[in-house]
Amino acid sequence: PVSKPRPNAEPRPGVFTFQVDVILGDAKRDFTVETDISWDTFRNRVHSYLENPSVVQLGYKVSGEAGRMTHLNNPEDFSGAMERICQKA
Repeated sequence: PVSKPRPNAEPRPGVFTFQVDVILGDAKRDFTVETDISWDTFRNRVHSYLENPSVVQLGYKVSGEAGRMTHLNNPEDFSGAMERICQKA
């Protein structure tokens, strides 16, 4: 059977590349990461784009899905987000 091409790059089996948008007021920065990034590395990368990261709430929303953003407060939330992204990728 022919497999359907995936919309996101898969640099290694089960690992997908996706874009992150960091929005602060009218400013928007983006960068690309892979789903096997650690929570600490991801959080530090996002915080590097923010003026005062101690007073920010991280959240995510998968492009094309309806509904509100889901909070990213800890490694467990982040792990769930990466699983969801892998399923959609």
